[in-house]
Amino acid sequence: MERRSSTSFPIRCIVCLVCLLPFYFGLFTTGGRVLCGCCFCRYVRAYSRPVKNDFRFYHQLRVRFAETDMQGIVFNGNYLTYYDVAWTEYLRAMGIQWKDLINIGADTVLARTTMEFKAPARFDEVLEVYTRVSKIGNTSLTFEFEIYVQGEERLLGAASSLYVCTDPQTLRPVRVPDELRSRIAEFEGKPFET
Repeated sequence: MERRSSTSFPIRCIVCLVCLLPFYFGLFTTGGRVLCGCCFCRYVRAYSRPVKNDFRFYHQLRVRFAETDMQGIVFNGNYLTYYDVAWTEYLRAMGIQWKDLINIGADTVLARTTMEFKAPARFDEVLEVYTRVSKIGNTSLTFEFEIYVQGEERLLGAASSLYVCTDPQTLRPVRVPDELRSRIAEFEGKPFET
C-alpha cells in the first residue's frame, strides 16, 4: 500500500464540519487523533502516520531464509524480533548499552506492542527498520517503528511499543531517569513532555 498525502481524501466522503475544520486548521498533524467515527476521520487516521523523514534513525538487516515461512515471506512473529533489534541498535546509536540502563537503575520491560502488516518481506531483501521515541511518560517510553525494503517507499509494517522502566531488582515501575530522558531528547532533537 503506498503512502498517500493526508491533504487529499476520497471524494465520496461526506465530511462533517466537526472533522473538516480541525483537519483544515492542521490539528490532525500530530498523531491523527479523530473526533468522531465518520468516513473522513477513518481516512485521516489511516494516512496520518509519520513518514521516513520523521525518523532520525534506522537499522538495516537482511531477511534470512530461516525467517520465512511456507509462503516464502517473513513469518509474522519475526517482525517482533526486527523491532527489538532496531530498539537495541537505537540505544547503541545514542551510546547506551543494556548494562548502562541497569547501572542508572532503569531496566526496561516490554508492556505492549501493536503491529500493522502492510506488505510482505521476502528472503534476502535488505530491510530498513526506522525507529524513534514518540513519547516519554513518567515511567514509560513509547517507540514507533516502520519497516521498508531498502531503496523503496513501500511500507511493509509498522509498530508501536510501550516499554516500562523498572527497578532491576524488584521489577517495579520507576521514573524514566533524567539522564535517559535528556539523551533521547538530544538524539531526537526535540523536548519531551511528561
